[in-house]
Amino acid sequence: METKPLTDLVKIAKSAVADSPLDAVRTIKIKTTNTTTNLQWTDLTTYVRVNVPSGKQTPGETAVDATKLAKLLGLATTTVVELEIDTALKLTAGDQKIKLPSAVAIADLPAWPAEFKPADKGELHLDPDRLDYLLLAVSSDLTRENLTHVFFDSTGLASTDAHRMHFVKCDGPKEAFALPASAVEQLTALLRVAALLKLYQQTAALTYSASKPENNSLFVEIRFDSHQFSFTIATMAKTGNTFPDCTQVIAEAIKAKLSFSFDLDAKIVKKISAAATTLEAKGVLIATENDQISWTVSDADGSSATGTLRGSLVENAKVQVNPKYLKDAIDGAIASVDVRTDMDPVTVHVGNDRTAVVMPIRL
Repeated sequence: METKPLTDLVKIAKSAVADSPLDAVRTIKIKTTNTTTNLQWTDLTTYVRVNVPSGKQTPGETAVDATKLAKLLGLATTTVVELEIDTALKLTAGDQKIKLPSAVAIADLPAWPAEFKPADKGELHLDPDRLDYLLLAVSSDLTRENLTHVFFDSTGLASTDAHRMHFVKCDGPKEAFALPASAVEQLTALLRVAALLKLYQQTAALTYSASKPENNSLFVEIRFDSHQFSFTIATMAKTGNTFPDCTQVIAEAIKAKLSFSFDLDAKIVKKISAAATTLEAKGVLIATENDQISWTVSDADGSSATGTLRGSLVENAKVQVNPKYLKDAIDGAIASVDVRTDMDPVTVHVGNDRTAVVMPIRL
């Protein structure tokens, strides 16, 4: 099979399972048939199964350490590797022969979740770039578990860490649910493997099924299927009512009268970020004076960096925001930024389908 997709898949598995204290979780199950290779792994919250077409090979099954396999694949210098399984996994890459013993017995691996009767099912049309945009705003605070998830509903997808919210407009599930960030990270990476194999143009079509909720939790399966490559992600999720109402958050953010708006691109954000890093500043002040919109970054000693912004002015105002949040909100694109008062959230609009709400730093 091709070395690049296999290497990428093993890296996805490694990132998900390598830190587990359990030997049986730090592994990838590999099963070969005459024409396909199946990879399977889990962090005990999210379960992933991938099928990749292969050349003619001998059927076999083993479970190997994900980190060790990733390192050994890094030694392969050919575009194609051959897999063989007996008592160990053997990789042949040209004149290289790599051997990796089994880490645990197949019987000791975590079982794939039991099948469930779907309470909701349908299609999702997802773009990995948009998913990455959502992951930028996910909270890492494990004491606020609902904010460590990405929210899916019929109007779009959203994420928040309580300081900013990212929203992507798209067709989502009929009944809302929130997936763990780790599951969305793996989904995003798997879609990029599918893109590498040129299996879709811009937006991948997937199917989902969701179980009946119990105690604000449910099980969700997401599938991508083509004759060349397929994967299934099964994960514990939360019901939609455990997540902030993104529609209401955006409505509240734009309720106050607009003071001014300006254009923002990656070049300007780079200047602001560099100044904030140099001066160790936590905020950038955006203000109007003499019919001009400007940004200023300063430190406690009075050192500062400033620049101008192009936009339209309704009335004078100022606001201070986290420069990293601005950078994440535009994510390398060109955006329109709306400012109201120093107490109101800043709203960032990227294209026709992405909106970010950034809370101000109090002046």
